[in-house]
Amino acid sequence: MADSNSDVAAATLGRIQEVIPLPEGSEDLAKILQRRHADYEELKKLWTLYQATYTGGDDVLPYLFKHAREADDSFQDRKSRAFYFNYVKQILNLFVAYLYRKPIVRKSNREEIEKFFDNADGSSEGIERPLNKIMKEATLLYLLFGKVAIAVDMPSTDEDPQTEQDRLDQKLEPYIYLIKPTNITDWQMGDDGELEWVRIEEEVPVPTGPFEARTREKRWKYTTWDRKTFSVHIVVQRKNEDNKTKLSIISKEIKEHGLGRVPIVMVMQHDNLKFGSSSGEALVKDITRSNLALYNFTSLIGEEFYNHAMNILTMPKRVGDDGPITLSSNNVLEYETANGGAPPSFLSPSSTPTDALQAFLDKIIEEMKRMSRLSSTDSTLSSGLSQAFAFSDSNQALADTAELLERCETQIVTLVTLWLGNDPQQFLDDTKIDYPEDFGIDLFNDDLDTIAKAAETIISGTLEKTMKKQIAAKFLAKETPEVIDEVNKEIDKFVDSAIKQRLDFQQSQEQGQVQGGEVSNGTSAEEGQQQTPKKKEQRKEEKS
Repeated sequence: MADSNSDVAAATLGRIQEVIPLPEGSEDLAKILQRRHADYEELKKLWTLYQATYTGGDDVLPYLFKHAREADDSFQDRKSRAFYFNYVKQILNLFVAYLYRKPIVRKSNREEIEKFFDNADGSSEGIERPLNKIMKEATLLYLLFGKVAIAVDMPSTDEDPQTEQDRLDQKLEPYIYLIKPTNITDWQMGDDGELEWVRIEEEVPVPTGPFEARTREKRWKYTTWDRKTFSVHIVVQRKNEDNKTKLSIISKEIKEHGLGRVPIVMVMQHDNLKFGSSSGEALVKDITRSNLALYNFTSLIGEEFYNHAMNILTMPKRVGDDGPITLSSNNVLEYETANGGAPPSFLSPSSTPTDALQAFLDKIIEEMKRMSRLSSTDSTLSSGLSQAFAFSDSNQALADTAELLERCETQIVTLVTLWLGNDPQQFLDDTKIDYPEDFGIDLFNDDLDTIAKAAETIISGTLEKTMKKQIAAKFLAKETPEVIDEVNKEIDKFVDSAIKQRLDFQQSQEQGQVQGGEVSNGTSAEEGQQQTPKKKEQRKEEKS
């Protein structure tokens, strides 16, 4: 997963060209900058959980829970042996792979937009990152957290370019970078449902020379965007002589961007009733809990095998002999039978609890696949058509996500156009962004086989035309009515010609069979052809 924190740092680094100490009272401003939105702390707990279940490893150790009757040292031993089956990562990566399996159409008659599509983050020549790659990363973050922010920015200079040629000479191009929701600490929505302002927090390193001691000083950078301006503040935390924490701020002047809106696109669905428009709903919301349950129960089963894998030998104690007993495959063990002595036996752990847990784990795994909507719970669906029906729910989830991403890319292009000082509507009219609408199982080859078989057995031009037009409609869903009409006309013309050729060929074959073979006694020409030479000779003799 891309480190969007470093993207934020790189994006605003050029803006901080000098620092200006603020007057007395700046500590109050620092506290305002460090303020959290009312929903942030509750949401951050969820985001931290989602992040941990995706990355796995040591990040999920805090979510391995101690058993009620487990000693501390036993629990620590179990933690050291715990392993994590990362279904969250597998499901998210699979979802993204499905979503971007088909190519996404991005075309523009505007050179500036085409350049942006090819190098969306403004990387240097040779290491360009196209918009498609960044949108894949954004999609993964959106599915994981429920929302992700895409900032559309422009490099800052001492003097703003006065003409388009000045901008080109200075190589000033709009670019984007991703912001995780954990870095968006405060925000305000306007009455129109759009962002009124937003604040982005990130911890930045304290500059230290190669021969200087490291200090306990901490620094955070706060970038605040509203509809007219942006500002960058750096909050510094130090210990004073009384060992008390003191905050101070260094900042650059506020600058106007003139866009009339906050240049950040929030990728999120606005249908979460609990948090209103401040939070989206993560795809892994329920899957993470199931994956952690699997993690804990798998650990318990593993511990059971670890402690009780070897059977325990029991035998009657020998009276008057407390010496050691040596057992191996090379000696003999005697036991008393005269006085009712019992033979040695093994104590084996019961498999019932483990079997029950394993069945429960299998159910959890199946439910995670079902909740991801990327797998059918019905194993009997083996045919392609049956799988397609089972996949319909997944197809809808993918289509909804694709529609959201398409809208977000349109907003991104709008902001890029505004940064360039142009009319967004004119640029949008000259630009096409088109995500696929159908992500179901590809039955195209099956459809072609069906048409071929139908054409062999049922000579119906109307049927063949209808079936081919239905297949064509899948590929022409977003084309203009003129294109669809033209394709349908070509299908009609082609099928009519093909039907005529097949009928002519069949008629000529039938005529050739009748003229070339002797048909009598109710035997058809086709049956006559199938007769063996011996039977034909017998029929001649009978006729004589």
